[in-house]
Amino acid sequence: MARDREFLFWLDSSRAYGIYLKDAAADPYCVGVHWFTLYDQSALGRFDGENYNVGFLDICNRPYLELAKAAIASHERMYWVADGQVKPYQEAPEYLPRVYP
Repeated sequence: MARDREFLFWLDSSRAYGIYLKDAAADPYCVGVHWFTLYDQSALGRFDGENYNVGFLDICNRPYLELAKAAIASHERMYWVADGQVKPYQEAPEYLPRVYP
């Protein structure tokens, strides 16, 4: 059960990464994007206890395969999206409302 939930989390994270990169590539005012960190935070946490699962690699240096596949697919299309040759995605994603207008 927990493994299924973890897989769904990374599947959602993979979709979100693809949207993040393709949105940026489609925006003519965007100069670049980056991922926050390569590795997850330590299971013991930092000085304040924060231990998020935010990397491309887990704390044992193993890649999150779904996220890696999404990154590869997005990067392969990035320049075509930026050039307007292809749409960023087939179906526009549903966004959360903006916090600031």
